[in-house]
Amino acid sequence: MTSSDEFRKFVRASGGVFTRVGALAHGMSERQFRTGSANGEWIRYRGVWILATTNPSPRTVTRAALLRAGPDARLTGNSALFEYGLDLGVGPVTISVPESTSRRISGAVLLRDRDRVEKTHSVNGMLVMSRPRSIVDALRLAPANIGLSILDEVLRRGWTTATELEQWCERLRTHRGLPALRARVADAQSGTRAESERHLKRLMKRAGIRGWVFNAEIRSANNELLGIGDCVHFTLQIVVEVDGWAWHTDRQRFQRDRNRQNALVHAGWTVLRFTWLDLVEHPDRVIASIRRAITQATATSI
Repeated sequence: MTSSDEFRKFVRASGGVFTRVGALAHGMSERQFRTGSANGEWIRYRGVWILATTNPSPRTVTRAALLRAGPDARLTGNSALFEYGLDLGVGPVTISVPESTSRRISGAVLLRDRDRVEKTHSVNGMLVMSRPRSIVDALRLAPANIGLSILDEVLRRGWTTATELEQWCERLRTHRGLPALRARVADAQSGTRAESERHLKRLMKRAGIRGWVFNAEIRSANNELLGIGDCVHFTLQIVVEVDGWAWHTDRQRFQRDRNRQNALVHAGWTVLRFTWLDLVEHPDRVIASIRRAITQATATSI
């Protein structure tokens, strides 16, 4: 393999983003590097270099930040989860670096941790912390509303458990973001369907919404059991269904819930469905939706 072939292979694997040191280590001479720069074959990009033919993208931003952070840097948090297949939206690049690292990188969050003993993986040509550690780091840094969404998704996918997260709390007890991580562990332990029902009951009581029965049998005109409603108003024929975390719902329960909902709708019932996130993050919307259903059902019955 010639020096130019080695460099082309290297730069292709790195998505067109590289450092001068990396180029020289992969077959490029100092003179060739300067010539390529002078000819515009590669240009400066966020503190590193990029092939002029490479179209910048969110991933090139990530690659540049990771390279600038040094050879011991690893992607983690939301940035690593994106590479593992979970897209949480555009945000700052999150990078794990040794505790002694003093540099700052614009547009990146650097986690300077003592405990970085993790198996690293190469994903899309970038060094990435393990998936369990990346999940934990994402939960440590995220505000509550985003953290809840991350938690629900990783639990639903089976990527972690409440017990594993609790163990991480003990392991990282002196690290940044521990209160946020502990809060998400508490959420994971409490977000069951039963807890969702209790939470809804408290919301409705505070809002002064009365006349509802929880966990009640709903039967058709010929006394056929249509299902057990989580929260039922028999006079107005409204049923409110509440789900726990997505990870509490297996495929069979999901199908049963949908079959029951269809049967209720066909029988003339209004069905409202809310998730645990709806109840804890948007309680006003939940109450407003229930009030609208009451108003519409009352107007129809007059």
